[in-house]
Amino acid sequence: MSEQPNSEAIVRCEEIEQLAVLLACDELDPAVRSAVNAHASECAICAAVVSREVRLHQEIAAFDPARRFIGSFRAVAGAMPQRAWPRHSMTSRRG
Repeated sequence: MSEQPNSEAIVRCEEIEQLAVLLACDELDPAVRSAVNAHASECAICAAVVSREVRLHQEIAAFDPARRFIGSFRAVAGAMPQRAWPRHSMTSRRG
């Protein structure tokens, strides 16, 4: 990243991958964030990279493996018949 004479940061396309990850994780200082957003507003390819990283970060943040496991278990359990095997009682055995 370079700086213009008036100390504004300039982002190049080659830097956008790394900066997009940091932007999505809210790890950039405001000046760099502003420079990334300014560059992405003028460069469609870099805008797509930033958008992809932000969406990916949001999906990862929303992922809850416990909730998904319980939901999958309930779906499988709900599809099973009430009793998959005959019930046997110890008192009804003939000996």
